[in-house]
Amino acid sequence: MPKLEELSLNQLKEKAVALGLTEKELKSFNSKATVIATIRAIEKAKPVATLNPTDTPRETKKDTRRWENKVDRMRNFLKGQSTVRVLIPLDGDEKQGVVKEVNGQMVAVSGSVWSKTFNGYRVCVPKGKYTDVPQSIAENIEKEYHQTAHAGDAWKTDRPKAETGEPVSKQLT
Repeated sequence: MPKLEELSLNQLKEKAVALGLTEKELKSFNSKATVIATIRAIEKAKPVATLNPTDTPRETKKDTRRWENKVDRMRNFLKGQSTVRVLIPLDGDEKQGVVKEVNGQMVAVSGSVWSKTFNGYRVCVPKGKYTDVPQSIAENIEKEYHQTAHAGDAWKTDRPKAETGEPVSKQLT
């Protein structure tokens, strides 16, 4: 690349335009020395801080999250998960549930549903039919039904006694 002193006045002006000067501003420059001094000053100058500095990805994410409410964040989190097919059984005389989405929220229309709120986002799963739900919702349903099914296990008479391993009911007779 040739030195600035080796370039013609027109070539220097083209370089100055490439650096951000307008042709109107360059009309008043009549000597190579003036254009060279201006080009060197522009190249040495530190970048000027902009009114809208570019944010790092972390700052951008933080700012975006600040404007989203937690219901929207939970909805987006659940929509990003893989889905699992679940069937919640009907109890006794319950009828099959019907659910629809209104304004981004799940709403029970009729019948029986399993319903729970996660960070303000309401999830309704109809009972009695197969439904695709996000993985974490399926895990929550599983945990809840497991707790219910095994709630009284510690008090059953057919449980094994810790010391002997024999059923507790054997001691009661």
